[in-house]
Amino acid sequence: HFRLNNGQVGSIYRELIAHRIYRELGYPGLRATFANLGSNVWGEDNWIPMTLIEVYKKKFCEDNQDLVGGTCSNIWEFAGDPVDGVPGDACQLSQCDNTRLTELGEMVRSAPEGEGFKAALDSIIDWPRFHQFQCLSWMLATGDDHLHNNNNVLIIERDDGKLVWAPYSVDISAGQAWYPDVALYGDSSIARRCEQDPACWADTIATCEDLIERFDALNPETIVEEVHETLESHGMIRP
Repeated sequence: HFRLNNGQVGSIYRELIAHRIYRELGYPGLRATFANLGSNVWGEDNWIPMTLIEVYKKKFCEDNQDLVGGTCSNIWEFAGDPVDGVPGDACQLSQCDNTRLTELGEMVRSAPEGEGFKAALDSIIDWPRFHQFQCLSWMLATGDDHLHNNNNVLIIERDDGKLVWAPYSVDISAGQAWYPDVALYGDSSIARRCEQDPACWADTIATCEDLIERFDALNPETIVEEVHETLESHGMIRP
């Protein structure tokens, strides 16, 4: 499975770069490249540069077990806070069992306020990856995401029952005009409750410090330069 995503607002750069950095830093992200799209409606000489990107399906989980932390039982994509329930069309597989997401909402609502929140959800959330997801969302400025806008929510349930959040629709990233400033703090229920738990927030900060060092060592500007050169060489440069 793959999609051809449009390249508005310079996102032909942003989506591929963001996913590549997620993967380089050991977090599950999508593989992507570029392709020209034509149509018999547009005329044979009209070709539009697009981002060719895989999607979160069983094949993704099979190919990325190390990044995900196992295989996948369920995959959901939707808008909204998962604590409030899951839309009927959220499943990204042939069928999904929503039991675990329903349990997530129940566990969040019954968990302690402040201290003890993280421990209460340890059996259902892969916390190390959640901390990484929150830090990377801030570092890459993916403002239109689960943490900051309750949008583009992509949750994987692993075969061990743990939930992992994955980056989705990250063409709005890196200071894009709609979300020029993205805070480390999140507004979603789980992020906000984690921020109120001293132990959970301390683990978030420690995770960020590690990721920042690894991000700097990655020399991410070289990834931007490589992508620019690729697009330029194929006549795909967009404003």
